[in-house]
Amino acid sequence: TLSDSIGQFRTVLDCDGGRATHYWLQNSICGVTISCIERRTHPGRAGLREWSVLLMQRRVLVKPFALVFTLSSLVACAHSGFLDKVPQHRMGRRLEYQGFSFDRPSNLNWYLLKSESSHTKVLLRRHIWMAKDTHTFYALVKIGGIDSQPSSHAAFAEMAKSEEQYADYSIELENYQQSPTTRQNQWCIRFESSYKITHHPQFPEEELRMILRGYRCLHPAWPNRTLDFFYSERGLPDEIDPKLSSEGEAFLERVRIDVGPGSAAF
Repeated sequence: TLSDSIGQFRTVLDCDGGRATHYWLQNSICGVTISCIERRTHPGRAGLREWSVLLMQRRVLVKPFALVFTLSSLVACAHSGFLDKVPQHRMGRRLEYQGFSFDRPSNLNWYLLKSESSHTKVLLRRHIWMAKDTHTFYALVKIGGIDSQPSSHAAFAEMAKSEEQYADYSIELENYQQSPTTRQNQWCIRFESSYKITHHPQFPEEELRMILRGYRCLHPAWPNRTLDFFYSERGLPDEIDPKLSSEGEAFLERVRIDVGPGSAAF
């Protein structure tokens, strides 16, 4: 018999002559936590035998076929990671999603992960050469929403205010500014916010800064929907780089509100 589910694989083998050999594998999908145990229930042979090898600094109980399965899983994980990542040079010249589109960034250090994207959201990351893990930069475009349809630009600006950020660590708003504007004749706000981050689980001793700059626009195709697009930089105070902000601003200018495939709002 054979059953398969996410993270688990079980097969029951060799059920002849009153002997049953059971193999149980727990595969954490790229985490390499795999075990294989042989149990013998033949009369007079009660007991448990295990084989051990060291694989990627983790103790793994395996039979030969399980080792092959383990190595195959690692290869598959590496392959899936390669397929998940889309570097700048493999992006189309213009990327289209439901309700928006944009030109790919011009710098080769940008990439996206398919697993972080959907038909209404895309996250683009910017690799920063020689940077510490504290320093990150990304751009996000997504369809958002507001509680009700605004009756005026001023009402939209109040409803679209975006000050709060939620995280499992301390994040404190230091400054927030917004102003009404338009994109393709649609009501928008232009916003900029800065935050202080402390007690980050990866950097508990560091005090980080984070900035967000971008737009939030009322989408003409759907009631109570917005198009939110912004870039974010996080790092130590001396890591914040104005050159990255210039790239972020160039990206924002290439974002377009669409009311249909290839059809721009106007």
